[in-house]
Amino acid sequence: QQGTNYSAQVYGEDASIEKWDMPSSEKSVRLPVYGAKTGETAVFAVIEQGAESAVINVTSGSEALGYSSVYASFVLRGYTNNIADLMPGERVKNVIYADGMITTPLSVAFYPLSGENADYSGMARLYRSCIEKTEGKAENAKAATLNITAVGGTMISKSFLGVPYTTLLATTTLKDAAAMVKELEESGAKVSALALSGFGKTGIDSVKPAGGFGIAGKLGSSKDFTSLKKTCENSDTDLFLDFDAVTFSESGGGLSSYFDSAVRANRKRAKVYDYNIALLGRETDSAYSLTARDKLSYITDKIIKKAGAIPGIGLSSLSNTAYSDYTDKSSGLYYAKSGMTEQVSEIIENVKKSGKKFMSSEANAYAAVKSDVIFNSPARSNAALIFDDDIPFYQMALRGRTALSTESLNLATDREEQLLKAVEGGMGLAYTLTAKYDTKLIDSGVPVFYNSLYSDLKDGIVSDSKTLSELYGKIGNSAIKSHKIHGSGLRETVYENGVTVFVNYSSGELNSPAGSVRAHGFLIWEEKV
Repeated sequence: QQGTNYSAQVYGEDASIEKWDMPSSEKSVRLPVYGAKTGETAVFAVIEQGAESAVINVTSGSEALGYSSVYASFVLRGYTNNIADLMPGERVKNVIYADGMITTPLSVAFYPLSGENADYSGMARLYRSCIEKTEGKAENAKAATLNITAVGGTMISKSFLGVPYTTLLATTTLKDAAAMVKELEESGAKVSALALSGFGKTGIDSVKPAGGFGIAGKLGSSKDFTSLKKTCENSDTDLFLDFDAVTFSESGGGLSSYFDSAVRANRKRAKVYDYNIALLGRETDSAYSLTARDKLSYITDKIIKKAGAIPGIGLSSLSNTAYSDYTDKSSGLYYAKSGMTEQVSEIIENVKKSGKKFMSSEANAYAAVKSDVIFNSPARSNAALIFDDDIPFYQMALRGRTALSTESLNLATDREEQLLKAVEGGMGLAYTLTAKYDTKLIDSGVPVFYNSLYSDLKDGIVSDSKTLSELYGKIGNSAIKSHKIHGSGLRETVYENGVTVFVNYSSGELNSPAGSVRAHGFLIWEEKV
């Protein structure tokens, strides 16, 4: 047998590559690391330079080779898919490579491990020490317990006297967001961080660059924002306004949707699309430009200047999207996603220099290590046919350095499992909420409106928060010391402060070293000194 082969681009697939098919549900590689273990020895690898252009490759269970392997390769010459329409219904697809190659240094550091360190827990501890050497030791004063993303609005179609037009449908105003924070706290569910998403002039849709760099008038006034800010301060809730600096479809804010967009390897303007689940393909009438790489600093500097009294800035899309730009034929500076680490790191440092906190979402390593809070922290691979188990390596490496919350429970395909993932990885709960609902939201291409109405979810949020309140009180902001899979659905997470948490994913009661763990439940055990 040839075994199982797997490969994935570090920091996700290049967003500039032409795609026609629906993207898979497989999670992107967010950390530039890999490792292998045999017996009492192991080796751990950290891609130190050129990670954006790296691909991690795996061959497992090959009887022909007689061994399994994992290694990194690098894309030296970027590429894109090119699809030509020869005649109606007939397309020819080929690959076009860039004329030049990347010029950035490439390096991988290998660390031999033995004994009790020769497992993924030892690898996570080692990676955490590597981060501290390059970024410095950073410990947040508080961990995430309940993070809320409030969705401001979306663009919908209307008509006047038979003339169609688009307008912003408000789904959550600033007053609504303040009411959520206050009401949840009064009910016993204290919000640790609030992110305002889609509060720009065109809502959550990527129309104007950075949503117009401000809050839409329909969603509230400056007085409303001052009131919301005060509510958050009184509740010790970190407040962030999230901006999309990566995609836009109409010119504005000094950026042209044509001249200031990235270029693919085939010299065409880079576009990204919404995808239709029913048709398993992209919506041809939706096309968003990728911001030219040399304009990212311009747009983010403008965000910082326009932010004013906003205490925290979120750059979710920039924190989890890496892409190429072949505009400059004479330089490979931005080819094959290269330079993304340095570019985004500098942008985040500028945000912090302005005195504001920084929020990311499902962040790549270079953004994650500098974030004050990370929403949607990845906890699964979704590649069920390839991997036997998922481990919370992301959380093992980053918890204690930054505040981590799980993916939104109300948008999860399995809400109960998502809650247990939060427990296993020591992550805060998260929800994506709207204050209002309209049937026109059914047509939205953004999948955040189907189960997000706050009034329907409030009681569940309060219940979940109370269920996990003891856990959060015990583990605090402690880093994860080790993790173990016991089998039969039982997982064990040990924290550096001596607390151990057992999680039972099975439908039956299981015995742990600390006692019985109920089905779909967890057990907290404190080491007695």
